[in-house]
Amino acid sequence: MRIADLRHSACRESFVERSILNGLSKAIPSFVIIHYSLVIPM
Repeated sequence: MRIADLRHSACRESFVERSILNGLSKAIPSFVIIHYSLVIPM
């Protein structure tokens, strides 16, 4: 039972990391665009 729980938690952690990385890869370009659009006029 413990081994199965550990395996499940490991799979869940890797899924969370993957979803976070996907979210960052989608969010970072918009942050960069906003940052440069604010910095360039100044």
